[in-house]
Formats: sequence, structure tokens, C-alpha cells
Amino acid sequence: MITSLLLAIKFVDDHFYTNEYYSKIAWISNEELNILEIEFIKMLDFRLFEAIAHYPRYIEEIALNSALT
Repeated sequence: MITSLLLAIKFVDDHFYTNEYYSKIAWISNEELNILEIEFIKMLDFRLFEAIAHYPRYIEEIALNSALT
């Protein structure tokens, strides 16, 4: 979760805190957060942008999955 938030913040905002700051919030080491960030962005194939046209599908999936829990 912290990794997705970190990447979203970095993608949207030009001014953000360091990974060291976020690692303290998440109670993990800075090294671990750096590794998680690299692995996560590789899994996304370095594509952080999502077209607005895809949002309704994602909202529907989130609503469906949240109703199941």
C-alpha cells in the first residue's frame, strides 16, 4: 500500500517528501521501501498514467470486491 501511495504522490506532485520520510511512516527501512518502489514500478512496466476512460471499470471492480468482504 505504501508503495502505491508513494508512486502516486511522486507522479502527481512536483514537491514530495523523501523515501526516508515515508519509510518512517510505514515502519519499514528506507532500503526496503526503495526495493519495493523499484519492483512495483517494474510490475507496472513503468506505466504510471491511466486513461480516464478506464476509471468506470476500476470503480466497478472496487465496488464489487468491497461488497464481497
